[in-house]
Amino acid sequence: MGTTKDVRGAVEAELEFAPLVDDADIHVVNINGDVALNGTVPSYPQYLEATAAAQRVAGVGSVHNHLQVVLPGEDYRDDAILTTAANNALALTSRCRTASRRPRGTAT
Repeated sequence: MGTTKDVRGAVEAELEFAPLVDDADIHVVNINGDVALNGTVPSYPQYLEATAAAQRVAGVGSVHNHLQVVLPGEDYRDDAILTTAANNALALTSRCRTASRRPRGTAT
């Protein structure tokens, strides 16, 4: 990988190939091996995977991830729904831990 276009093209190809990344709204800029990812992705795991994909490309020195996570409309939840979901998850975790404890001295 020598030229700026080669590295940028290789990063774009890697993002397109990565099954966990929707690269439709990602713009790649390369300046001497310093790659910047600009645009949007629909989830935080995709934000992380985009960085990992760019770092796998030969000729990339560093990756500056400027992507923004923009949730699709169907994934939006207001505070009341998030609070309920968090409380339910905490209650479930608490019940699982209590149920899995055995009295001391009992055989497993």
